[in-house]
Amino acid sequence: MFHGQWFTHSSKTLLQELGHSQALYLMLTDCEDIHIDAISQKCNVRELDPDAPEPIDGNASEENDFFTRYDILHLRPLVL
Repeated sequence: MFHGQWFTHSSKTLLQELGHSQALYLMLTDCEDIHIDAISQKCNVRELDPDAPEPIDGNASEENDFFTRYDILHLRPLVL
């Protein structure tokens, strides 16, 4: 078990196919205990500054490169 929070892909949110192919969103604001076997692979997540443009869709150097605009350290959404 580990204690953590989940990010979800934009295609699994209300945005569905309109979402950016590399965007991740923090779905839960509470931490929870998660079974270690729930991890399928490591992802490279980059936090964008609030005023930074989104990367060009489909222009990732690796298929597991993603971004978020979420303030991971303070666990609150950034104002856009």
